[in-house]
Amino acid sequence: MSVNNEQDNLDHSYHQDPLQTIATLKRRRGQLKAALTRVTSFIDRFTHSPDAVSEAASRLSALPPLLQQFEIVQTKIEEIDIENDEQHSLDRDDFETKYHSTAGRLTRLIKSTIRPEISDACDTNATYREQTPLSQGSSGTMSIRSHLPRLPLEQFDGDYNKWQRFFNCFKSRIHNEPSLTHIDKFHFLRSCLSGPPLDLINSLEVNELCYDNAMSVLKQRYDRKRLITESHIRSLLELPKLANSTACDLRSFLLKFSTHLEALRALSRPVKYWDDLLVGIVRAKLDTKTLEQWELSITVNTEVSIKHLTEFLESRAGSLESFENQTSSHTGTKLLKQKKGYNSTSLLATQASQEKCPACAEPHKVYRCERFKTMSIQDRYDIIKKHKLCFNCFSAEHTIYECKASLCRHCHRKHNSMLHGLPYQKKSVSDISQPSKPTASTDNNIPSPGDNEIQSTVALQMATTTLHEYSETSQVLLSTAIVYLQDNKGNLHQCRAVLDCGSHINILSQKIATLLELPSQRSTLQISGVNGVSTKPSKCCQVLIKSRYSQFSSVINCQVLPVVTMPLPALNLDTSSWSIPPSVQQSLADPLFHSTSNIDLLLGNEIFFEVLLSEKIALQGGSPWLCKTLLGWIVAGRTKGQPLKVNKKPKLHISCLLSVTGWMSPHQSPTRANENEACEKMFKDTHKRGVDGKFIVHLPFTQDPVVLGDSHNMAVQRFLSVEKRLMKDPILRSNYVDFMSEYHLLGHMSKVDNPGTHTEGYYYLPHHAVVKESSTTTKVRVVFDGSAKSTTGKSLNDILAPGPTTQPELFDILLRFRSHIVVITADVAKMFRQVWVQPQDRNYQRIVWRASPEHELQHYQLNTVTYGTASASFLSTRVLQEIASTVASKSSTAAQSIKSDFYMDDYISGSDSIEEALTLFRDVSQALNTGGMMLRKWCSNSAAVRQYISEVSDEPHFSLDLGNQNTIRSLGLVWCPEKDQLTYSISQREQVDTRTKRSLLSSLNSIFDPLGFLGPVLIRGKVFLQELWQIKVNWDDQLPLSVKKRWETFTKDLENLDQLFIPRSVKYNPHGEIQLHGFCDASQIAYGGCVYLRQQVSDELWHVQLICAKSRVAPTKTQTIPRLELCGA
Repeated sequence: MSVNNEQDNLDHSYHQDPLQTIATLKRRRGQLKAALTRVTSFIDRFTHSPDAVSEAASRLSALPPLLQQFEIVQTKIEEIDIENDEQHSLDRDDFETKYHSTAGRLTRLIKSTIRPEISDACDTNATYREQTPLSQGSSGTMSIRSHLPRLPLEQFDGDYNKWQRFFNCFKSRIHNEPSLTHIDKFHFLRSCLSGPPLDLINSLEVNELCYDNAMSVLKQRYDRKRLITESHIRSLLELPKLANSTACDLRSFLLKFSTHLEALRALSRPVKYWDDLLVGIVRAKLDTKTLEQWELSITVNTEVSIKHLTEFLESRAGSLESFENQTSSHTGTKLLKQKKGYNSTSLLATQASQEKCPACAEPHKVYRCERFKTMSIQDRYDIIKKHKLCFNCFSAEHTIYECKASLCRHCHRKHNSMLHGLPYQKKSVSDISQPSKPTASTDNNIPSPGDNEIQSTVALQMATTTLHEYSETSQVLLSTAIVYLQDNKGNLHQCRAVLDCGSHINILSQKIATLLELPSQRSTLQISGVNGVSTKPSKCCQVLIKSRYSQFSSVINCQVLPVVTMPLPALNLDTSSWSIPPSVQQSLADPLFHSTSNIDLLLGNEIFFEVLLSEKIALQGGSPWLCKTLLGWIVAGRTKGQPLKVNKKPKLHISCLLSVTGWMSPHQSPTRANENEACEKMFKDTHKRGVDGKFIVHLPFTQDPVVLGDSHNMAVQRFLSVEKRLMKDPILRSNYVDFMSEYHLLGHMSKVDNPGTHTEGYYYLPHHAVVKESSTTTKVRVVFDGSAKSTTGKSLNDILAPGPTTQPELFDILLRFRSHIVVITADVAKMFRQVWVQPQDRNYQRIVWRASPEHELQHYQLNTVTYGTASASFLSTRVLQEIASTVASKSSTAAQSIKSDFYMDDYISGSDSIEEALTLFRDVSQALNTGGMMLRKWCSNSAAVRQYISEVSDEPHFSLDLGNQNTIRSLGLVWCPEKDQLTYSISQREQVDTRTKRSLLSSLNSIFDPLGFLGPVLIRGKVFLQELWQIKVNWDDQLPLSVKKRWETFTKDLENLDQLFIPRSVKYNPHGEIQLHGFCDASQIAYGGCVYLRQQVSDELWHVQLICAKSRVAPTKTQTIPRLELCGA
């Protein structure tokens, strides 16, 4: 009964007969006393069960209303029966004494069942609060917590790495505890903080709002996902490098690494896509021995993940721990004998340390044996075979099939480089004698009933993979196909698959499985192959496979493995002599079947005969079979053609000076090299010339364009955005419209009628303006964005091959530019747009355009090579090379000049006389005109040459009229043709009041100095930036005043560089003796080198000129001067 109801009932009875009212009130008082007595009896028989704890909390919450009701009833009695005041006072005292005693006992009883740190903070007057002191959710755990040891609260000192852990722990233990007031929680919070976090909340006034305010301040300061993420990434990068290979150090490193990695996962960062980066970070921190073991555990083409690396490190830590324990034990020998039946790492390590060389019986590895090195290759092979060692790494612990070490350095096959060249290498790998291995049996491969994991009905499945033979003159070609795989979002991805009718299952690589993000299940199969070698996949998944040429699609089950098989084919094949019918050539399942590439999917017997059709063609001359399938035509069988040879002697495309100084072209990966080779072959096979002499080329697609999704809506939105900008700038809009009108007038783009009715694939290119005020011809140019993503996440540039570099390096061209006495320069007018694109490829170069918002949007297709696409540079420069080849028979000098003196569309060449320069001008112009390439903006250091060229044609911009313009820009250099000097134009655009480390670096990098003339000056700026790194100045922090003044002094000196003039030509006498002199020097601050040309002018006069130079800042780690001098050399 509530207090209000009690008051109403008493008021009603108050108007009755007094004697009857007294009797009613005393009866009610007796009931209240009985209720209090029942609470006392409950306490006497209390047990620490969850139900009893809950009941105690409920009874405690019911006590305050009981006291209030007694006060009301007793007061009414005393008002009516005033004659027995003394007795009434005794009754009141007796009840209140019993009440407070009961309430105190019940409070202490409850406090003894909850956590000590909570109970200590409970207000001793909580009994009198109207709120329930304990929540129902916590009551069930009180008795359990009463038996647990006290746990200290997590502390927080302001480290972002610790915030998430601190907040989660505090939230679960204090924040969500309903029995605590906000003031209690605030005091607990203060006790957990130290340093800056404590300073943040110390100034808060202690009241009911202080806790909420404190949590709000802390969250605002420390609950910042970006800063927490950066802190964890910084901690990963700053993990200390392992100095020694010990179990303790390795486990400590793994613990720190895993802690930060899991924290990043908890922050929902895409850690699963960071494998390459994380593996690189961890590898850089490993000690030499551990890194060596890791490299030996993987093959050359293995796709490694951070999971594989951490599992390896865990295994190595366990091995080291086991070995350390045994070596430190005085009874190591006895322990080894007791553990003889177990293949422990410590036992293997002990055996390895006592291993004897099979060639000389000395205690060292066979590959370090001097006697073994002096033997013939056949004798080495016989020793390895006799002792049953692995032919790849010379280990006795496994066969060649299980070996994960790197392959032969000479031919990249699975044998040691010290065994390269043996006759056995021309035989099948399966013919090589290896240590005998027990044949897989049911007993050996089916897990025992005691295994914890549930096994499928078929506990073991056999999956065999056909092995192709290695031979210098022939090999067996396995059938490969390019197919589409669908990811969990419905997008299609291309994948290279091998068709294997000898396999019971399908296998998918871990890399593709991760990319598709398909749901997976735990795999219970064990895959066994040749010679009983088995492996166990960790998971399996279902994937939808689609054909590129038919409506065929199927959902298949795939086992997921790190690597499906080695790249196929083993060697690149020369298929130029194969007579593949054109109809088949256009529908090959794998157009690059002859080029070595990775395999990410194995299609087994389950699907092989489902896609196989009856039609097949036998090629002549010992070439393989062509078989028609639903995936396209596959190529398989023995080949007798010679594989493509790799030229091991690189050609020199630059002068001997480049070879001496070491400026060489970057190394290309094998995959990129294969792509470049295919791109070059496609150009040679498919290009042709139109009636106007211009070249017509195909776009070099690396994937079927069907992977492109819809791009029309994206292009329309981008255009509308550009249109709004143009409407705000009338001058820019006028230039933009003029550019597009000229584009259409020249036939470089054409209107597409009824674009919605076309069934072919298409792609729309967004476009925007690029303004270049320094241009003498086109100040506003419209460029196209081939990297804009379609709805499938693919862009045109994603499926176009950029192609190989066909022109010399810029440095090479500039050196030749300085070696001529008379030079001529020009550029090709609209070079990209002088090359037509095949009509069937133009649909992938569509745009939307209108000259005014009042008009409807029109659809156009670009008919020429388009700047903004990945292949534009290759196609246009490759056409220049092709023109040079066609005119080589008429003018070898012009052909060589076209091949070596172009950098993109800029032509810069010369000779030793005016007559030769004019001949070069005429021959090169005529040769390029045959291919539709017109050279313009001609210039020369010779007034006679300039005069002659200006009289040849009256076309605008055919020759440069210098007028008041003393300098022109040529390949980034400022050149004064009349004085024939090189100079610099330095403009510092940064604001003085906003100088930061970022703006300083940008300002320094804006100075283009390819030949290193400004090395002595710019090195000061580089040293200055290195000092900013050392004092840990952030990128966007304002520089200190003293530092800013130093930089202002440096930049002021830079402005004087426009007074520096350098003779362009280093040659004064074309027939005089020439010497090259190189110098290098170093200090603790920087090092560098330079090359001078010394030429004899007369018998007693020599002329010396600086050709080029290069300098670098010394490393922050202190190095000796001799070592730095070697770096300068």
